[in-house]
Amino acid sequence: MTGARVIRPESAAQLAEALKALAQARRTIRLGGHFTKDRLGGPCLDSDETISTSALNRLLKYEPNDLTVSVEAGMPWRELERTLAEYGQMLPLEPPFEDATVGGVIAANQSGPLRRLFGTARDMVIGMTFVTLDGQEIRTGGNVVKNVAGLDMGKLMIGSFGTLAGIASANFKVFPIPPASRTFVMEFATAAEAFARRRGVTHDLTHVLIGAARSLNIPARYIAGYCCGGSGTAQDSGHAWAEAYVDGLGWIGFDVVNCICPTDAYVRVAVGLDALGAAPVRGTRVGLGEETLAVAIRVDQ
Repeated sequence: MTGARVIRPESAAQLAEALKALAQARRTIRLGGHFTKDRLGGPCLDSDETISTSALNRLLKYEPNDLTVSVEAGMPWRELERTLAEYGQMLPLEPPFEDATVGGVIAANQSGPLRRLFGTARDMVIGMTFVTLDGQEIRTGGNVVKNVAGLDMGKLMIGSFGTLAGIASANFKVFPIPPASRTFVMEFATAAEAFARRRGVTHDLTHVLIGAARSLNIPARYIAGYCCGGSGTAQDSGHAWAEAYVDGLGWIGFDVVNCICPTDAYVRVAVGLDALGAAPVRGTRVGLGEETLAVAIRVDQ
């Protein structure tokens, strides 16, 4: 049973002290902010104690002219958005949870459609303070957009769901709010209706299934790979399908396009919360447009 007592540290030092004391006492810990994304990474085991970073909610430093901001992990994301909007700036991550905290958005690697242009949290976090189970406070990166190259330990915290350490604060580079924006929406009464329209490619339909599962509080994830048709022959294009966590069965895959569960003919390459998170290779194309990228896979039985 999840511990009824909730510890709410008010500083990074208090967070470090709480984690160290519970670890030394061999107590299991549930760590989060407002716990809006508990099931995104799959069901959590029961814990002895709960630590919430909701009291770590201060704006530490904001330099609008330098396009940087530093906040504590428990600050509500909507409050950070309001602060930035006063100066015509934004952090284009668009987490879908209204009560999410800054630390929770980073720990769950949350983002929205704007990631296609601006990237994800890994592209916006320029510094971080996190604490470990042995009570150490570790500061990584800084508060400038152009930082020193090297191993950035803070990047390991992004998408870790709080399993590696507790995020105490984060520094971001921010962006000007565009002068105008437009959103195009196709509305469907049900997921089945959206599938029936057959609009979009494999990853679009897979995202519809993932969204439908999560709306029912069912953990779901995106799988990138290949479908080799069972013949073992090479295939040029990639494929995608979804997996949902079913109590008593575990992670169950489903290919929306072919309306089947994956078989031995499916080759898994990467797993993520969405297509961008599961992209095994990402980069920028630079040149005169004559470059090509060849991808091939062969499965031998």
